[in-house]
Amino acid sequence: MDYIKLYRNILDWEWYSDINTCRLFIHMLLKANWMDGNFRGTTVPRGSFISSIGKLSEETQLTQ
Repeated sequence: MDYIKLYRNILDWEWYSDINTCRLFIHMLLKANWMDGNFRGTTVPRGSFISSIGKLSEETQLTQ
């Protein structure tokens, strides 16, 4: 099982109270590659991922 570390001091983050920003940020942390990957012949490094505003909107149920 994969996991991420989420430190409690995220509660002090200036955007934590903006529920949409916080939700998107945590979603992106969970989506990030934990090891190098490949997308259409391009290396996608660990900690990154390929997406679009439309796809993120669909996955999080947030508007664009």
